[in-house]
Amino acid sequence: MRCQFRKCSPMLEMLLGAVLAGSGSLPAFALALHRFDIPEESAPAAIRAFGAQAHVQIVAAGKSVKGKRLHAVYGDLSTEDALNTLLFGSGLTHRYVGDGSVALLPESQSERAATGGNELAQSGAGGPPSQESFLLAQETQGTSTETTSVEKSEQAPQTEPVSLQEVVITAQKREERLSDVPIPVSVINTQALADNGQVLLQDYYSSVPGLNIVPNFVGVTNVNIRGITTGDFETPTVSFMVDDVPFGGSTNQVGNFVPEVDPGDLDRIEVLRGPQGTLYGADSMGGLIKYVTKDPSTEGYSGRIETGTSSIYNGAQPGFNIRAAANIPLSDTLAIRVSGFRRQDPGYIGNVLTGQTGINEAEADGARLAAMWRPSTNFSLKVSALYQELTQNGVSQIDTYPGLGDLQQERLPNTGGFDRTIQAYSAILNYKFGNADLTSVTSFNTINFKETLDETPTYGLDEPTYGSSTIQQIVGVAGAYAAGVDHGTKFSQELRLNVPIGPRFNWLLGGFFTRENSYEIDAWSGEDPFSGHLNGNLLNVDQKRSYTESAVFSDLTYNITDRIDVQVGGRESFIRSVIPTFAFTGALFGSNPFVTVRSDTKSNAFTYLVTPRFRVTPDVMIYARFASGYRLGGTNPALAVAGGAPANYGADITHNYEVGIKGDFLDHRLSVDASLFYIDWPGLQTQLVTTNAVLGETSYTANVGAAKSEGVELSVAMRPLSGVTINVWADYTDAVLTQGFPANSTASGAAGDRLPYSAKWSGNASVEQQFPLWNAATGFIGSAVSYQGERENDFVSTGQQRYSIPGYTKVDIRAGVKFDSWTVNAYANNVNNSRGILENHVGANLYPFAEVVITPRTVGLSVTKTFSR
Repeated sequence: MRCQFRKCSPMLEMLLGAVLAGSGSLPAFALALHRFDIPEESAPAAIRAFGAQAHVQIVAAGKSVKGKRLHAVYGDLSTEDALNTLLFGSGLTHRYVGDGSVALLPESQSERAATGGNELAQSGAGGPPSQESFLLAQETQGTSTETTSVEKSEQAPQTEPVSLQEVVITAQKREERLSDVPIPVSVINTQALADNGQVLLQDYYSSVPGLNIVPNFVGVTNVNIRGITTGDFETPTVSFMVDDVPFGGSTNQVGNFVPEVDPGDLDRIEVLRGPQGTLYGADSMGGLIKYVTKDPSTEGYSGRIETGTSSIYNGAQPGFNIRAAANIPLSDTLAIRVSGFRRQDPGYIGNVLTGQTGINEAEADGARLAAMWRPSTNFSLKVSALYQELTQNGVSQIDTYPGLGDLQQERLPNTGGFDRTIQAYSAILNYKFGNADLTSVTSFNTINFKETLDETPTYGLDEPTYGSSTIQQIVGVAGAYAAGVDHGTKFSQELRLNVPIGPRFNWLLGGFFTRENSYEIDAWSGEDPFSGHLNGNLLNVDQKRSYTESAVFSDLTYNITDRIDVQVGGRESFIRSVIPTFAFTGALFGSNPFVTVRSDTKSNAFTYLVTPRFRVTPDVMIYARFASGYRLGGTNPALAVAGGAPANYGADITHNYEVGIKGDFLDHRLSVDASLFYIDWPGLQTQLVTTNAVLGETSYTANVGAAKSEGVELSVAMRPLSGVTINVWADYTDAVLTQGFPANSTASGAAGDRLPYSAKWSGNASVEQQFPLWNAATGFIGSAVSYQGERENDFVSTGQQRYSIPGYTKVDIRAGVKFDSWTVNAYANNVNNSRGILENHVGANLYPFAEVVITPRTVGLSVTKTFSR
């Protein structure tokens, strides 16, 4: 099926004028809903695509569309709404001229045509068809590959720069062009991540403005955006989504386990900066990271297989990966997509105590199955199941003991390994009735995390070689071995209705419910540092928790004019957190186990959103954004409460004030996204410590002090020459305390102190050049340079020195060739072999000697083959 331009006779032109004169209210086909996927492009190409997707015939005067570019149209819209979007700012309007036919005409002629004038026919009346005659875009059957003269005339010479590719995202729970969304959003190309071996968040986080990560021991990761964090092991400030499904825990028990979805079957990753509480709920007070998977399609069969290998500096063995995916249409209305992967990430850290090399080698595998059923244009149902597992033999930390070399650690035998398994199941239903759009999102996901830890540092390192005399006295050996299990399940249901109210209003109304259950089991034993023999039982604990949240939210957009609109939203959330009674047992507690008291806390939070927007042109937008986000309150650990900590702590809320501009310039060869923001954060949740007679210092959370984050973000993308793409961004973020901690606080924090792990300056620049080689072969070469500025680690106890983490620069390069359906890609990540520090425990009571650094220089090769029919 395709759209074809045909010239019309002068008689048809005069007939069209008469029909226009009699056109009245909207016909039924104008209200029919269709799915549109039309990028911004030349008028002939856009008209052709629109006719095919809306199943209409379009009549347009050649001179009225010549040289014009029409607006992009994406999503499920009525023909009327889609036409209004397509023609926005073009100087054209539309009239319905029969059953399934639409005429496009200049706005200056619309009124005269409606009153019986026939100026539309004047260009060709009384003579033969000319280049200014009408063109008809008509839906036809067949598979002709004919290219019309109009298409040829619109094609740019190969030496001309090519426009930047249009990107469609779902940041506001509907499909929109990235340049139309009044939120600072970065979109990560997941295909490039897979090809270049950048599969973990710590490998590619530096490509996003304002994003920082702090990988702690054995897979726990603190993620922050715009500096909104107060340190490790707290309730998250950035939430994660897989498609429209919230993933992971909302509390600090399992909430800091990042899903780390392999990029092989992802369509893209969207990173939303600034609070997103109104649409996305708890923990999105700093921002949101959304993994968007590829949908099954009935368009035709397609497949992809990729394999690769890599070598890392100081690595004990090479790495490898293999990925495969297939899209399989089962009928005109049903399709499935299956994918799977397996990879081995080489280890590069040695353990001097055990003599092992490559201790942090990891293996990962996973699979995904999705099905899409679309029996009509008004109904669709997508169901999907995702499974991924990551197993690592040792912790990716290096130790800073005197005498240790580069990329070395000193840990007890058989400790530091972990196994993380994630599962995600969802059903997303869309139903359209009239102009309304009803969406139901049902999901269930689990995360299971097993780990082993060297807990000796918790008791001090005062033995001559390695170990603790305290543990020696209790169980007869000098080391402490810990085995732990964290398990969480999350069920969620969201129901939302999107309803246009007249020509000016669009209303989104929704409800949300989630229930989370989690448990943590810890068992500590004594361990001989040299033989690995376990001896005695130091501690046992089995802690459970449940969390429920119910919320209602609404979002109303008022289109004041075609260029000015205002978005207003609000969300009220009702939260309950329950921790049943549990006991601490083991030799540390002797014959008197420590039994906790049941905790049952309830709270609520209101978040808001106000976003006025002004479209200077169809391609340039200025907006302001006032939004908030929140974290839930909770209950402190029982041992901390026994040491004098408060039993509970309250929710904290961020308030964001922002102005921004997004625009495409120079015939879409230059794109700019800039924002200026200020975030107010009163009563922030902060990690403090109290002293317990058994375990020494125990962490707890309190609402103390206040903070702000203010800064500027600027991103620029450009295509200055044919085949050349340049992306540059720079970020300045000043995230500091505005009110210090109380004088009696156990942590040291004064007004003006920087928030943990937030860089004041960061930036990234990348360039790629594509060039012809032979026949259908194209070569490419590219490079990226990223910079992360100086940061400071966690707030420390009063009287201690806070550690400053130096800034670092990382350089990546890649080159390859594409020919037919094959792609060969060679890459080198961290070419300069930087030891950029992501986290440092200096000054902390847990692992006071450990650092986490970026992955050393890695060189790899990947080969990809695609299939389609």
